[in-house]
Amino acid sequence: MSIRVKLLDKLVKIHKTGLAHQDVSPDNVVIKDDEPLWIDFEYALRHVCPPCLEVKPGDFMPKADQLGCGEMCDFIHSLGICKSTYVHFHGRTMALEGVDSPQYLYSNVPSSHLATAQKRERVWREAQETFSEVEKDHKLFVAHLSRMKASQTAAQ
Repeated sequence: MSIRVKLLDKLVKIHKTGLAHQDVSPDNVVIKDDEPLWIDFEYALRHVCPPCLEVKPGDFMPKADQLGCGEMCDFIHSLGICKSTYVHFHGRTMALEGVDSPQYLYSNVPSSHLATAQKRERVWREAQETFSEVEKDHKLFVAHLSRMKASQTAAQ
């Protein structure tokens, strides 16, 4: 288990005891016997997190309301262990579930990036390459969203 995952696991345990650290940073981690430990609870507050989603490396980044706590969401995001649910292309940020083709990427490029035929060709090739890189994640994420929606509907 990586140090990042161990830190996440320990922060979850801290939250389950009813505390929020409130100063989660590398300065407040020490390594003892190859184990990371959270230190400096000077700013810690009593805190009740709703039961939160279990997050594993490689999962899609959950939304803050799925985690139940801003501190947990910020920390998980900072670890970089989850897949992004956004695609960045030519200065634009697009939700992964909407990126269903290279054409979608291309159509969201600022017109200034498409001023000449040569630029349009280059951007089109980049759109195709980018889409081929995110296509699998797009399909997985859309399926993930469908499962979440179905489970929410079943719970109601």
